[in-house]
Amino acid sequence: MKVILSENDIVSTQLSWLCVKPILEEVRGKEAAVKKDAYNRLNDAQKALYLFYAFHNHTNTTAEFYWFASYFVSELKGWRELTKGLLFYGEEQLVLICNEMEQVVTAHNKQAVGTWRQALASDLDHDTELLGQVARLYEQYRPSAEKSIQRMNEYVKSHSEQFYHLEAQERGDESEDDPISK
Repeated sequence: MKVILSENDIVSTQLSWLCVKPILEEVRGKEAAVKKDAYNRLNDAQKALYLFYAFHNHTNTTAEFYWFASYFVSELKGWRELTKGLLFYGEEQLVLICNEMEQVVTAHNKQAVGTWRQALASDLDHDTELLGQVARLYEQYRPSAEKSIQRMNEYVKSHSEQFYHLEAQERGDESEDDPISK
C-alpha cells in the first residue's frame, strides 16, 4: 500500500510522516479491526512508521507521553511492535528510552493480580516521583525522536519503492493508458 507524493514532499522534513499520514487518517476513529486490517496490509518498513507516528504524534506534552505510553503498553498491546519497528530503523537509543518508559508504566499501572489500572494524565499531578521519571524520559525522548525522524526520512528516500509513487508518475501512467490524451 503505497501513498502518492509530490516532488515537494520528497524533500520535506516530514517525508516519513507523509508516507503513513493518509493511512492513519483513513483509520482514525475507526474500530480496532479496521486499524488492524490497514496495518496488516503494510510492509515491515511501513508498519514501523505507522506505529511510530501513531504514538509519536500524540506525545506533545509530558502528560500525553505518559498516557499514550500507558495506552500502548496496557490496552493496545502495541509497545513491543513499536520498539521492534524502531529497531527496524536502527533506533537503539530511542528503544532504550521506550524500554525505560515501559518499566515506569508497568511499575505504576500493573496491579499485583496482573490487571492494569486505568492510567490518567492526572496521575502526574498526584505523584511527584512518577512525574519526575516521566519528565526525565520525555526530555530524552523528544530530541531522540527528532533525530530518528531524520534517519527515517533518509531511509524512505533510499527505499522509495517501499513507500510511495510520485504524483507526476501516476499522471504519466494514466495518460499512457488513456487513448483520448494521446
